[in-house]
Amino acid sequence: MQIKFKTRNDKQIAAAEAWLDPILEEILYGGAKGGGKSFLGASLIFGDALIYPETHYFIARKEGIDLRKFTMPTIGEVFKKGWGLQPDDYMKYNGQDNYYQLKNGSRVYLIACKDVPSDPLFERFGSMQMTRGWIEEGGEVPEAAKDNLWLSIGRWNNVEYELKKKLLITANPKKGWMKRDFVDPWKLEQLPPTRIFIPAFATDNTYLAPDYLETLKNQKDEVIRQRLWEGDWDYDDDKDSLISFDALS
Repeated sequence: MQIKFKTRNDKQIAAAEAWLDPILEEILYGGAKGGGKSFLGASLIFGDALIYPETHYFIARKEGIDLRKFTMPTIGEVFKKGWGLQPDDYMKYNGQDNYYQLKNGSRVYLIACKDVPSDPLFERFGSMQMTRGWIEEGGEVPEAAKDNLWLSIGRWNNVEYELKKKLLITANPKKGWMKRDFVDPWKLEQLPPTRIFIPAFATDNTYLAPDYLETLKNQKDEVIRQRLWEGDWDYDDDKDSLISFDALS
């Protein structure tokens, strides 16, 4: 099966090219709000799932309810508006075990990454065998969860299809492991060849309404404006904080 990714967003095209690159393994895409992060992620994950039968993928987010409320509608939008397909013709959703079963044998799992007291290191992800994966809203996901999700990739029919293991991370600016591992090295031109950071902004997304752009641009809260409009990963810390986030890290 062939899938064509239709977009007028140059940053999404760059991310799709990175997804196909034989060297790159980890892609951080994002910055400002409205950059087309969810549409990109759903397109890449389900595009692969349709093209390569009997492969396994995950879409991970902190809360399962957010996956159902916000990510699942985008999946339907990708099929209907992006590809002109009806999702029900190609897959069914298993609500008990939280995965999409495609008719070609592929599966896409929806995984909640919230903290569980009995599993503080997220070892519950250790036995998973995935082909590729996507972390949505990476700023909400603990580093330990990301590390264990990463270890699950490249373990299901990658050799058979000669598929490079890939992890897509989409996020708004958040100080922590994404900034340390991707953004700061990118600024210094020191990213390893297996990683790429693609900064994306609302102005890159030609599908957004002008009113929405004005709302982002005119945010009164300085930190929110820096993060969600400017896509600034070095946004000001809370002025009431005694210790900065970077110092705590």
